[in-house]
Amino acid sequence: MLKLFADNRPYVLFLLPLLLGLMYGLDFQFGRTYSPSVLSFGTWGNVELSSLNSVLIAKCTGFIANLSLAILLNYGFNNAEFADRNTYFPSFFFLLLMWSIPEMFFINGLHLAILGVILMTQQYLKLNQNNDGKLPVFNGTFFLGISATFIPSNWLILPLIYAAILIFRPLIFREFFLFMLGAALPMLYSYTFAVVQNQRFALFPALDPNTSYYLNTYQVVLSIFFAVISLFSVVWLMINSSGKNNRQKKEIQAIYWVYAASLLVCILHYYFTQSLSIAYLFFPLAVLFTFPFFEKKVSYFAQSLAYLLILINLLKFLVL
Repeated sequence: MLKLFADNRPYVLFLLPLLLGLMYGLDFQFGRTYSPSVLSFGTWGNVELSSLNSVLIAKCTGFIANLSLAILLNYGFNNAEFADRNTYFPSFFFLLLMWSIPEMFFINGLHLAILGVILMTQQYLKLNQNNDGKLPVFNGTFFLGISATFIPSNWLILPLIYAAILIFRPLIFREFFLFMLGAALPMLYSYTFAVVQNQRFALFPALDPNTSYYLNTYQVVLSIFFAVISLFSVVWLMINSSGKNNRQKKEIQAIYWVYAASLLVCILHYYFTQSLSIAYLFFPLAVLFTFPFFEKKVSYFAQSLAYLLILINLLKFLVL
């Protein structure tokens, strides 16, 4: 299956709904039922799941959201020309990563926040030295601002995100002003909405406000595993960067900054809420881990890591 998604075969995208359906089916049949009573959408408030119909709607929209994110991520990867040929592995690996968290199966603010970060990154990857960058800069930060209305801690990563822009563009006051304006508009609107609705504005809200998240053995194993994958991907890219053109090197550096920003949000979220929100890393991690699959000598080890993640996701049904 990994070879199918790693190759340039567009028809494998039609396998994604089947793969996602299998994940939902296994979770329903064997999983310890994760049934949140409240879904958090950041500054927009919470949605109560008070009936069976609301639970089914939340799961169905979650299915659509996961599938849409995977396809959009893959489109952005191929459209940015990170590699010399198209691949469909990012969508596959992104779904594997999402499968490791229970929040995957219900639509919530996490899905919409990831959507905003993906759209932001796609805008910034359009930047270059020769063309005017005001529109991509504004649009990208506006998408980040929308993302931050669902995960408010995303506003704290603005400096790291601007560092990604500086890879493609010099420091220009007009573009910096538009960068700040793009973030300020959603921030002002969401804060006003929270005040009008008499809601508490929190930088680090829990995905399910009524659930306490404690670091268990499964989460520790996942954290170590994701650290290994991250280190492996970054080291491989550093060693093999000489074979890429200047544009590809800049795009990969931008993804590094997005990963660093996502890691910062994950660390801060754990520090302030004692909940492990590793899902913030899934988008940049799915992109970075795709590159080793282009090298045959290394792809066997990369495939072993991917299969190990599948095994970990299956074992969770036995230990949780």
